[in-house]
Amino acid sequence: MNWVQKNSRKWIQEQPKVLFTDTTWRDAHQSLFATRLRTADMTRVAGRVAKGLPNLFSLECWGGATFDVASSFLCMKILGTVAHVP
Repeated sequence: MNWVQKNSRKWIQEQPKVLFTDTTWRDAHQSLFATRLRTADMTRVAGRVAKGLPNLFSLECWGGATFDVASSFLCMKILGTVAHVP
């Protein structure tokens, strides 16, 4: 565990209030737009989200689709090179 992970976890555990994460962007990106939501589209509304939900702890933007894309498309290109890695 690196310094950021360790200290972030500690800070979160010390908070006396519930911390909320908005998953709207993740769900829209994965389900509604089939992972085709462009960064420019998200950037265009990011300021409005920040103003409308100023007490959010975090925004979940990528979710499992990021891993799926990496494993389905990007890793296929290197499988032969790293076939010995479990």
